[in-house]
Amino acid sequence: MIVCNDVMAYIFGFFFGRTPLIQLSPKKTWEGFIGGGIATVIFGLVVSESLEFSVMKKSSRCCVLFQE
Repeated sequence: MIVCNDVMAYIFGFFFGRTPLIQLSPKKTWEGFIGGGIATVIFGLVVSESLEFSVMKKSSRCCVLFQE
């Protein structure tokens, strides 16, 4: 997940980055930060589905909020 976040933040920042995130690191952008976060969430959902564990499925490991 960390590697996915780093790679996708770099890619989004490289192609779409316009707004600097912080003065300390001038190459970091808000677009990279947000794009990396969204891509990581999507990646996590895809991996959880491929491993046949989803928080939306009924399971004894899920909390009561997600059970039918």
